[in-house]
Amino acid sequence: MKRILSLFLLGIVIGFILFVPTFYLFCLSGMAPVTVSAKELPLEHLMAKTALHAKMDKEIIKTVPIPSDTTSVKAGAHVYIENCAVCHGGPSQSKTFIAAGMFPRPPQLFVGRGMVTDDLPGETF
Repeated sequence: MKRILSLFLLGIVIGFILFVPTFYLFCLSGMAPVTVSAKELPLEHLMAKTALHAKMDKEIIKTVPIPSDTTSVKAGAHVYIENCAVCHGGPSQSKTFIAAGMFPRPPQLFVGRGMVTDDLPGETF
């Protein structure tokens, strides 16, 4: 029984050791799906989201340091229109060609689940 377990563990270790150079050669061969229209690699989405959320959870602010008054809201709306709306949309604005061509797709912040009008401080998608 110990011999079977030892061989099994050895097989797992050898498998992991062989995976790295095999994956590297796969990427080097030019067959890896890296174009925007290509389907993502297995576990790519999970790994990217896991790393992203771990980083955000570590660094996200818990309270808003900016006062919630008319001046701040107007200034924030101006910054959003100038720098963010082309990708993330605005009220009653359809998705732009820029947003449609991006990968990953930018969330439309005034439609559906990504709607930011009632978010808590530090909440992000």
